[in-house]
Order: sequence, then C-alpha cells, then structure tokens
Amino acid sequence: MRFEELYERYRTGTATAEEAARVEEELAKFRLLTDYVAQHDELDLPEPPTEAEAGEYRAVKRRARRSRRETVRLAVAVTCAVLLIGRLLLWPLLNQFFFYNPQRENLEQAMAVYSSLFFPTRSCSGAYAENTGLGRWEVTLQMGDWTGGGRRPARMQGAVHLWDLSFEDAFWEGYCPVNQWKSAGDGGEYAPGQSPAEAAKKLRELPDYTQGVLCLSFDRDLSMAELAGLMDAHPDLRVCWVKVRTLEGDGFLLPPTGFEPDGFIPDTGDGMRERYPWLFPEQHREDADRGAFYENHFKDLLRYMMDQKQTVWGLGGAEHDQYQRALDYVEAHGVQAQGVFVSGRPADLAALCGEEAVSWASLDSIHLYPDMK
Repeated sequence: MRFEELYERYRTGTATAEEAARVEEELAKFRLLTDYVAQHDELDLPEPPTEAEAGEYRAVKRRARRSRRETVRLAVAVTCAVLLIGRLLLWPLLNQFFFYNPQRENLEQAMAVYSSLFFPTRSCSGAYAENTGLGRWEVTLQMGDWTGGGRRPARMQGAVHLWDLSFEDAFWEGYCPVNQWKSAGDGGEYAPGQSPAEAAKKLRELPDYTQGVLCLSFDRDLSMAELAGLMDAHPDLRVCWVKVRTLEGDGFLLPPTGFEPDGFIPDTGDGMRERYPWLFPEQHREDADRGAFYENHFKDLLRYMMDQKQTVWGLGGAEHDQYQRALDYVEAHGVQAQGVFVSGRPADLAALCGEEAVSWASLDSIHLYPDMK
C-alpha cells in the first residue's frame, strides 16, 4: 500500500496498529530532516540567474554558434584552396615527372622506332597526346600501311593510365606472325606460302598494273652487305622490312624483329644524332656502303629502345634486358637477314624469286598499282 493511502487511514483513525506505527516512523524521519535543514540554512544552493546574466549567457551562445559557422567556412575554404592548388600545381607536376608522360618520353619517336623493329608493313609517322586527367592521356598514332599499294594513312587510338600504355587491337595486328618465316635454322614448317618457283609462276600471271607485297625467306642468313647487293640487283623493288636473327636456333627472345631500311625516324634534337648517329635513315640515303648502314642502323634501333625504359615498361611484352641480349647477339654474330618483305610489280617480284638465296615465298597482298587508282 502506498504511503499516501496509509497516511489517509492514519489521519481518519482507520489504520491498524502496524500501519499506524509505519506512518509515525516516516513522520519522525521528516521531523529530523526539517530540524537539520533549519540548523543548516546556510547551504550553498545556486541562486537563479538575474536577467542580465541570462542575457549574457544567450549572447555567449550566439557567439559560439557564429564561431562554429566561421570555423566550418574556413575549413571548406582551406579544403577548396588545397584542391585548387593540387589541380593547378601538383597535378601538372605529377603528370610531368611522376606518371608516364607521352610528351616527356617523346612517344612519336619511340613508336617510330618500335614499329620499325616489329611491324613489317606499317610504320608510325606521328603521335598526338592529350591530357585528360591525373595520369591519363588520350593518344592517337598516325600509321603508314604498306599493304595497300602505297603508304595509306591509318589512325590508331590508345590511352595512358598512370604508367601503362595501351592501344586498340588493330595496332597490335602489325606484328609479324612467328610462323611467317621458313628460314635456315628457324623452323617454319607451318609457314604459309610456296616454293620460289611456284610463287614466280603465279606472279607472272598477274597483270602489270598491280602491285604486290611479298614475304621471302632465305636458305641461309645473309649479311647486310649481301642483302644490299641482292637489292641492288633489283632496283625497282622496295624493301619494306628486313627480318633479323637475334637468337641462335628456333627460340624467341623478342617478337620477330627487324628494321625498315628506308623508314622515317623523327629527329627531336636534344643531341639525338650524336647519341644515335645511325638511327635516322634520311641522313644516310646517299651512303655508298648501304650494308654498313643497315648493320649500324639496326643496332641503334635496339640501343634506342634500351634507353626508353618507361615506354618499354608501359607497352609490356618485351623487357629492357631482352633488347640488351638481342644487341649482344648481333654485336657478336653480326646483323644477319633471315628474310625480307618487298613490294613491287609482279614481274619484278617474280625475278627476285629466282635468286639462289630465296628458299620460300609468301604473297602477303596484291592490289592495284597506286598510279592506276
């Protein structure tokens, strides 16, 4: 039973003796507390604030709120300033010096060398890069395609993401198939094509207003002097690409590797001609000893790629030490031709098939002669 009900029964005289004793016990406690408070009326109880103090308290709260708002605004301003400084200063510095930068690495020159080494019927004549973000670039390569009876331009799209350099699938189709050749000591039992005599017979059946691209394998490795002499005997043909041995036997160190004898490598200055004196074919077009030029030109192509560590890493595939090993091999054994891609009119190609050194022939493409289009 609650105390209020007990007290009411006590006051009206209806409480039992036990209930009355309980109420009197509580009343005694109350009297003791009342006496204690009366004896200690100096208790330090807080007084209600005055109107002035209440107003000052409200003013302090308003100042605190304003201070918090100003702190938030300052934090936002500092954050925006840091982001803006990063965008205007740090971002360009990272793009220029930290991530792969196509402009810093001179991608146009690097891809001209790369395509000369690995693409028999294509060459890079230009590269354009546009920065699209932090560590990101859009890249366009201007490629020349020799399979169309002339140097047909083709654009290849690519991209840079941080340190990786990638291109559309059509770009990688420029590689020479590993089974393209049937050269001495190079396997090639599955190489497409036919004997030189059969190829010559088919070529003579073609009209003279067409032009073909022919892939020829040699029955033995030819020195660059021998190759130059062979081509001097057929001045109306153009050597598109020379396949060079870079490893003994049938193994693969790099993708099928060679060079474009009359290709174009852009000169960017910065002492490039002094560092790679044989890299630029246009400097040596009048050289009497073309064999010596071919030999040194191929070595300079390898040396150049060895120095382009960022581009080599970004492209993936071949690694820096593989270029070094290829250079070591040709330094020790000389630059030896296993075969060539040549272009010209059918009758001239048929005459080349009759050379003793030619062991296998494959007609890569045939089209109207450029003058007849």
